[in-house]
Amino acid sequence: MLGQGRDVPAEVVLNERATISSVRAAAQFIDGDALYGNDVGFGNAAGNVPNLVDLTTGELGAVV
Repeated sequence: MLGQGRDVPAEVVLNERATISSVRAAAQFIDGDALYGNDVGFGNAAGNVPNLVDLTTGELGAVV
């Protein structure tokens, strides 16, 4: 949920906002304690996390 390749920040803040944003974005892929689904859908969901939370500061994301 933090990104891929060069999109992964060097440092991230893991707080309540980051946790809830990641869970919200991945909700449709959660089955019990596992994540499942196709790579495209999961990639799109992960790509929405920065809209909800700024991973480098832990503050609200650009869209929110």
